[in-house]
Amino acid sequence: MKRIVLVFCALFFSLAPLKAQGVMNAIKNIASDVGDAFAGKKVKITGEWKYKGVGAGFEGGNIVSDVTTSATMLPLEKKVDEYLAKVGLKPGVATFVFNEDGTYKVNSDSFSIRGNWTLEDGKITMSIGRTISFITLHGTLKKTIDGVEILFPADKFLSFVEKVGGIYGVLNENAKLEAIFALLDKKEGVMLGWRLVK
Repeated sequence: MKRIVLVFCALFFSLAPLKAQGVMNAIKNIASDVGDAFAGKKVKITGEWKYKGVGAGFEGGNIVSDVTTSATMLPLEKKVDEYLAKVGLKPGVATFVFNEDGTYKVNSDSFSIRGNWTLEDGKITMSIGRTISFITLHGTLKKTIDGVEILFPADKFLSFVEKVGGIYGVLNENAKLEAIFALLDKKEGVMLGWRLVK
């Protein structure tokens, strides 16, 4: 009888870690799926989106850096929002349409942009021009509570916006980037882009 009890106990204790490991794996898988969704790996970008305002973050952002971003980036977001409004991208007015065929269109008060886009594992590439791509941005797509953020390295994003404004003739002398670059000074890995909602 003692042998049966010992065998049963040994079997129980040898299987218990497997069950616990199985539970831990299930939790890790769920956390990974949620993380992938918020990292843009499982986000469906196609369709029409409304521009909500500038998005900001840090390269390789996570929940901790997102909280830090919210606290430290408000002055920068405000300045970039003002700049984008001068270019013609106003929250609630501008729209982004991402088509299944890899093309997109941005409509604003001042202009329309057409181009191509690709998305793979949360990395997005957007270029202006359908046949000949003359401006290209590489960034990340991140799920938010109410939509998505498309973020690019800050200097490249601001250069992109400035070029678009110049091409479409919507920038004036008041739309200067010096104040924005001053806010970016000494901040490493800053990402800027668009917050979009359905």
